Amino acid sequence: MADYKRRNYFIDRDYQGRIILRIIMICSAGLLLELGLFNVLSYRNMESMRWRSHISAETLGEITRTYLIYSSIFAIIFTIAALFIYLRYVHHKSAGPLYRLSKDIENAADGNLAFNIWLRREDDFKETAYELNRMLASFRSDFRQLGDSLSEASRTIDVLEYVGDRPELAKQKCQQLVECLEPLKKLKQ
Repeated sequence: MADYKRRNYFIDRDYQGRIILRIIMICSAGLLLELGLFNVLSYRNMESMRWRSHISAETLGEITRTYLIYSSIFAIIFTIAALFIYLRYVHHKSAGPLYRLSKDIENAADGNLAFNIWLRREDDFKETAYELNRMLASFRSDFRQLGDSLSEASRTIDVLEYVGDRPELAKQKCQQLVECLEPLKKLKQ
């Protein structure tokens, strides 16, 4: 059985941490809202019952149960709505940069390396765009070096056609051709 290691394809801990922290803050605000609303509703009822001569409830739970249910339902609805709005915002804010990165990667895969990836100042995934721009710059440099080496090799081959009767010059041009093709070995690695 082969060893299996989990791969981390894309983890931006700051980005994920911000999202998780905001979700926790929204849920905490919903919990605090529920507790506050329950306290306000139950306090009113307790004060009015305190002055009554006859209380039909046997336990405190019977008195506060409906207020707990109402405040919980309201807080849950509020929390779900706030989470929905926040997650839509995160999706909207992330979808644009991801779409842009995807289109630029497609463009590079089609062979166009004459561009840089630009994201707006407030967009997420700037680190990814920076790394992709470094990769594109490296590819451009490698292809430029490849083109220069092939051009030089082509000129040397053209000269070799005319020096066939002069062995010393042909040997020199063959050595030049080998030197022109040497950088291609480095690109291959």
